[in-house]
Amino acid sequence: MMTMPDSISIGFRRSVRCSDGKTRTGRVIYIHPDNIFAVLEFSGVMGKWRESIFLTGPENPKNYQDRDHPAFHRHVFTPEEDKRILKSKNDTKLAKEIGVKVNVIWSHRALLKRRAQS
Repeated sequence: MMTMPDSISIGFRRSVRCSDGKTRTGRVIYIHPDNIFAVLEFSGVMGKWRESIFLTGPENPKNYQDRDHPAFHRHVFTPEEDKRILKSKNDTKLAKEIGVKVNVIWSHRALLKRRAQS
């Protein structure tokens, strides 16, 4: 969430951090009547898109870099690991070999089964 000045109005240009983590400059196209959030429109190579931002809230957004815990890194499974997960009889051992927690193995197996059904 980002705090913005009270003098913000429609057409105001503002630089904000977008959902992909990049800072971009956009034009304000809507402001909530109670100044809860605003919608900014951005232009890019692929066209225009919109993102909403909170006008009030904590000074540091959720993805602020000065946090007390390390960054979370998502494990990307290889096709070979996918096959091993589907055939595994001992999930604890497999989790240690791959380097993830057991619940990650269970969640990924459920995802693979859903994909196979579609």
